[in-house]
Amino acid sequence: MSRSARASGYGAYRAPDGRWRPPRTEGLARLLARAGYGARPRTSALVRDGRVTIGGEVVTDPGHPVEPDDEVRLDGEILAEAPRLYLVVHKPVGFDCQLHGRDLRSVARLLPDDAIGLEPAGRLDVRTTGILLVSNDLRWNSHVAESSELERRYEVWVSGDVKPMLLDVLRGGISLPGGAPFRPVAIDDLGREGATTRLAVVLCGEHARTIRAAFGSVRCEVTSMARTGFGPVSLGTLGRGEWRVLSDEEVGRLGPPPSKGHR
Repeated sequence: MSRSARASGYGAYRAPDGRWRPPRTEGLARLLARAGYGARPRTSALVRDGRVTIGGEVVTDPGHPVEPDDEVRLDGEILAEAPRLYLVVHKPVGFDCQLHGRDLRSVARLLPDDAIGLEPAGRLDVRTTGILLVSNDLRWNSHVAESSELERRYEVWVSGDVKPMLLDVLRGGISLPGGAPFRPVAIDDLGREGATTRLAVVLCGEHARTIRAAFGSVRCEVTSMARTGFGPVSLGTLGRGEWRVLSDEEVGRLGPPPSKGHR
């Protein structure tokens, strides 16, 4: 079974002749997004730019209905599934996760120029470095970002000496301002490094931003933070600003089970 068939679960869209077509009536931008050409804002732009035809006629309405037997072409070519690509990026501090542009702060600048439709599977704020997963498989991205089973591992540097009692409070879980929960799987003290304390924090299904909020609630300032692990993926020797292709095993362990009807 191919990586694409196993990971994306879009078997019903893959016609025997290689074209990508909906199993039932579906909006045009949505069909392109599922084919791997980016999230719907990006595929809607493709349609509005006049790059898509249905039955030989240019269509500029992203919501235009597509039937299973319609001939859809993108840039003159029969619509086919974009090559699926699953990457881990070592995001540096100061870069945002916006992948639709090539500005100086965008992670898009770090990715291969010929990659099609890449989108982040969850995000890291500009102050946080470490593992960012990206792919053009939106179903896989959604599962990875929302999973409450995949562990996220962080190294956190906190100003000053963090008392064991405060760590015990955080280990027990707290409610953050606004009611959001902070329920870490583990917090380990890795020792002092100069004027900071280095900690290992493990979360399951919670966002990295809750770490800053949680430590702030006990009057501890997080000076820097790095995501070092995400499920089976670790940074290893991947340098800041570098990326690598995820292995088939990593993709399968991170992503959802295949849908019925996959090829």
